Amino acid sequence: MPCLLPPTAETPTPVMGLRECDYSAFMSVLDTDKDCKVDFVEYVRSLACLCTFCHDYFKDVTPMTPVTPMTPCSQ
Repeated sequence: MPCLLPPTAETPTPVMGLRECDYSAFMSVLDTDKDCKVDFVEYVRSLACLCTFCHDYFKDVTPMTPVTPMTPCSQ
């Protein structure tokens, strides 16, 4: 797994042009028990909500191109 991390990975920082205040606001929304830490349960809960939202949003969308089966990559 360490080989998947870029060599410049230091600490979690805001990405995609988010300002520090946006990042802090987002993290505070994830921190449901307000202990100033996003623990595993809070993280998994947010992922489940995101997956549900995306499923509901995209369930009626028809694909533009036919889906081709993926072949497993060999290592």
